[in-house]
Amino acid sequence: MFYIDPDQPRAGKTSSEANSIFVFDNNNFAISSNVQIARFNSNNKYDVIKMGFQWKDRFTINAMWGTSSKNFYVVGNNGNIAHYNGSKWTKIESGTTEDIQDIWGNKDKYGQTTILSVSSTVFYGGTENILSISNNTATRINTKGLSWSVRGLWFENKKYYIVGDGMYYKKSLHDTFGQSFQQRVTTNYVDAIRGNALNDIIAVGDFGTVLHYNGSTWYNFTQQINIPSCDLYSVSIKGNIAVGVGTPGGEKAVAVVGIRK
Repeated sequence: MFYIDPDQPRAGKTSSEANSIFVFDNNNFAISSNVQIARFNSNNKYDVIKMGFQWKDRFTINAMWGTSSKNFYVVGNNGNIAHYNGSKWTKIESGTTEDIQDIWGNKDKYGQTTILSVSSTVFYGGTENILSISNNTATRINTKGLSWSVRGLWFENKKYYIVGDGMYYKKSLHDTFGQSFQQRVTTNYVDAIRGNALNDIIAVGDFGTVLHYNGSTWYNFTQQINIPSCDLYSVSIKGNIAVGVGTPGGEKAVAVVGIRK
């Protein structure tokens, strides 16, 4: 929990929960809470970055992605996207009012960076959007084949995965999405996905769902972990360690750790 933005009423007396975390190079990382970010350096010293907008234009940060602690993007509800360059915030027009759930970026072998975000209403019928972010502009790309309820994305080298009410995959931004799962891998909602590489991908979701892809087959670890009362909302993987986090009903948060030996 973090104290709320200094501009808000009851500043320093009311706290808000941490929503997301992103690790940059050199052990720098940032944690978002409400409309503000705590930016940590390698010595675990931190400063608080508040959005440089009027209060009415600020938004709760759902996810972050960037190349450094002085160059990153944040996304949030009601179609909000913003970029921080180390000293200045810039609002990016998304063209949607759907909540933006996730953001991810990747640099290809030619040095070109692609940044995508996914927005949807998640729990009720609406419009799903995949947005390509470049030069502080956001452009919609083809979503044909997707469910309206999608929540997470991950990609590398122009191979794209979107998760939510199913697992979707395509090889080009202009292609139609197709289902990635082999038949009956899971029928549960999948909330988040991350990967080390295209042959090492982890995904988590409702009822303790944990899935891994080795480049040819999805494997379901859900029964082995056996936490059906817990929905897992976020996941990360680095090297031989994967961590999913979530909340069992009415209990404290839980972290599920997988170690490859």
